[in-house]
Amino acid sequence: MRMRTIGTMNNLSELLTPEVRRIAITGHIRPDGDCAGSVLGLYAYLTENFDGIEVVPYLDLPLTSEIAYLADSVPIRSDTGEGEHFDLFFALDASTPDRLNAGKDAYKNAARRIVIDHHGTNPGYGDENYIDGKASSTSEVLMRFMDPEKISKRTALCLYSGIIFDTNVFSYDCTGPETLRDAALLLEKGIPFAEIIRTSLMEKPWKVARITSAVTEKAVLCAEEKFLFAICDQVLLQKNGVTTNDIGSIVSELNKTKEAETTLFLYQFEDGTWKASLRSKSIVDVAKIAGDFGGGGHVRASGFSFIDDPEAMAEKIRKKVREQMHD
Repeated sequence: MRMRTIGTMNNLSELLTPEVRRIAITGHIRPDGDCAGSVLGLYAYLTENFDGIEVVPYLDLPLTSEIAYLADSVPIRSDTGEGEHFDLFFALDASTPDRLNAGKDAYKNAARRIVIDHHGTNPGYGDENYIDGKASSTSEVLMRFMDPEKISKRTALCLYSGIIFDTNVFSYDCTGPETLRDAALLLEKGIPFAEIIRTSLMEKPWKVARITSAVTEKAVLCAEEKFLFAICDQVLLQKNGVTTNDIGSIVSELNKTKEAETTLFLYQFEDGTWKASLRSKSIVDVAKIAGDFGGGGHVRASGFSFIDDPEAMAEKIRKKVREQMHD
């Protein structure tokens, strides 16, 4: 799908009427690079270009080690915002209201709510909705409402980070001509693009390298379905001295396996719940699979949470992969 809108905004400046004095921004639970990049990119853009307006960014904390640099002393709030009132509230990169966590109560009470997203499954739960299911990232969609000359180096760093995370440095087929044009504009702002890619997506701390090796050793490749899955429980995490905030890159590493079309990484949180991260290369629509379990995402990268036995869940997903492979 192309851009689906319920609203008339052409530029963010149109929203900043005299009565708008307090603005909030939030993204989905357990933010990834595009979520944090779009939230903090919009925060930088608004605070740098519009005087006399309070802007509050909400995100779940702590951010994962790969994207922690995006915070850079920003006063992020991670509470629900209960009792707060905002004149304008942006929900970014969150496909449903159930995916909101930080700031979710304040979002419900806001005078005007704006949803900007690139998940095609987003039903449009804001007062105004700007959703493009063909865009590479929410960061890309957000750029359409910014004045290019007003995008600072700080804003560019955040938005570029969002784009490279959701395109895996332009390697996913969600990358289009507009994506590359946007990236070029951001590079013109003087951001250290090579350093961003190296430090966030390529370099890993030694403890992360060790847990990646441990997970890979336990991975299972189902040759018939070209399906690779790996499971990481709290015992394995604690043995290697890491937390779930350190392992977000493992699914992408597993997905580099030549023999795998679809990759599944299951990992356990401290409260006992599990996260399923799915990746595919060219055939399987993992967003459809994640949607069957109450999650969502993109055709090539999706996920969901669950409380079932991980081995049983892996088998359920294997069957769904098989169905798509044989369609």
